[in-house]
Amino acid sequence: MVELPGNLPLLIGSVPVTYLSLNDFLNLINELRAFPDITAYLDVRRTLPDKSLRMVGHEVPFYKYYVLNGGSLAGCDGYADARISSAARDAEWRTVLSAGESRHKSASIVEFISDALATRLKNFSAGLDVETIARFDPADDRRNYLLMQEELCDLQLAERAALGEQFVKIMDEAKKSEATETMPYMAFYTDSKPDFVYVLVSARGIDRATLLGRSTILLRAAMAAYGKDRGLVIADRDGAGFEVQLISGRSADPIDERLAEEFFAKLRMSHGPVS
Repeated sequence: MVELPGNLPLLIGSVPVTYLSLNDFLNLINELRAFPDITAYLDVRRTLPDKSLRMVGHEVPFYKYYVLNGGSLAGCDGYADARISSAARDAEWRTVLSAGESRHKSASIVEFISDALATRLKNFSAGLDVETIARFDPADDRRNYLLMQEELCDLQLAERAALGEQFVKIMDEAKKSEATETMPYMAFYTDSKPDFVYVLVSARGIDRATLLGRSTILLRAAMAAYGKDRGLVIADRDGAGFEVQLISGRSADPIDERLAEEFFAKLRMSHGPVS
């Protein structure tokens, strides 16, 4: 643990400054993984006494205290207090670590899809008509791919994990189907993005052009069914790749309401906390 000079600023203008060792910061990124979670931790960390804000190294006790207290450092008087508290709750911490492994595994599915959006398939236009190809970004302008990535990257880690868990369920359902063609789907939305809905699809035995068309219909239907202005559909294609589409702006077309009734009115919905 290194104590930095007391005259180092904690604010530069209106921008808060956090002092961390490179190793601690990389470990936080590895554990928290999502931008909202990282910024939330840094914001809460600012509530520590000023002396602690100018100490670098051994971030683990603060992180443990934060996690074990539901994302809060309230009552933490500094490094010694955090270390004693985390040591006393070691058994509880081990349980958290075990749950975290499962959470990271589920979230990694969403993270993989986000990473994959950075690279376009070389044969992306194979088997598609001119109208469908025109809906893809030009090769030299990938702005919509970045927007799709953003809709995955701005989810909290727990939200990514929940989304990934649901995706695994429908992919397992498609794998178990004995039908020549199958296409289970579901909708997912979270309170942190009140105007947004995700539609998850897993298709087997359906050609790519048909899958893209059906996915668009499902996304439009979901936006109408749940009153969302924006949405993203992710379609697993025979376990070989993913098709992702983004729609911003809900259509006033009455057909969408009929689609909503047909595809989502009878779906069983479940609600639960994401933490």
